[in-house]
Amino acid sequence: MSGRNSLKGNCATGQLAVDGFEMHQRNGIRLREAYVDREGFLPSSLFGLSDVDAVEGFLSLRSTDLARTRQSGMALVSGLYGKAELGSLPYLPLKTMDAGEENMLVNPQVCPAVVPEGARYFESLPAATTRELKGLCTWLNPKVAKDNQACFWWIGHLLDCLMSRICPTVSFSPRNTTVPEIYELSGSAGLLRRVWSIVDEVHWGYFQAMAKAGAFGAFFAE
Repeated sequence: MSGRNSLKGNCATGQLAVDGFEMHQRNGIRLREAYVDREGFLPSSLFGLSDVDAVEGFLSLRSTDLARTRQSGMALVSGLYGKAELGSLPYLPLKTMDAGEENMLVNPQVCPAVVPEGARYFESLPAATTRELKGLCTWLNPKVAKDNQACFWWIGHLLDCLMSRICPTVSFSPRNTTVPEIYELSGSAGLLRRVWSIVDEVHWGYFQAMAKAGAFGAFFAE
């Protein structure tokens, strides 16, 4: 719908770029070196398997049902088992589930404890982190500056939007000219670096806190 998307056309924030695909493919090659070549944990090829169901006996592939993560999984597996190793198999199955039931993400419907634990995490951020987070939101979007959690989710989405316009492997045009001058892309990119740094720090801490709260327990059980 016109005016209702973060980016024009059919692009979404946080899409998998060419560099990202190649990175995951290289990760798959490293996994092959470790689990196939060095440890012998996985077979070197899938020759002899008559159908994709037979793969389930030793290899289960799982992803969230998002285009970027599905593509990331495909890229990684293509490095682990390329066409030469697939034998007669037409593909390898990649399991997903509906977002409402997803247990690979922080999901209150799966683990209600993440709601109060999430609130506690954001309330207990170190003073320096809170000062930087709220300082950025006060500057960029004062409406969300009073609440750590609202401020963080807003600034995280902002970073996705910025990177979608800056990343050299994403076909967005005109590149960089749509990014406001305050992000200093023609110079030190000081503000952009601050936004990226605070999102990276707080998001990593958030996932650690949610893991301790049991957010991914159902996934681990699988």
